[in-house]
Amino acid sequence: MSDLKEWQSGAQDIYVAPAGTAAAPSWTFNGDTDTGLYRVTANELGVAAGGSAVGRFTSAGFVGNVTGNVTGNVTGDIS
Repeated sequence: MSDLKEWQSGAQDIYVAPAGTAAAPSWTFNGDTDTGLYRVTANELGVAAGGSAVGRFTSAGFVGNVTGNVTGNVTGDIS
């Protein structure tokens, strides 16, 4: 647990993570530390795979990735 940056106690426990990057996301997986979630900018969550940005989420939902953008929210099956 030494890698946890900060816990704030209150009505709810909140973990305050560093922002991270696509190459080094804040939330990763054991044995795969370049895949996970990171903060792109205020109110924007990034998804990384293999050290590359592959998607972004805002309050509007999925807004696209590095190579292109989706307009509107994505619903239904994507294949």
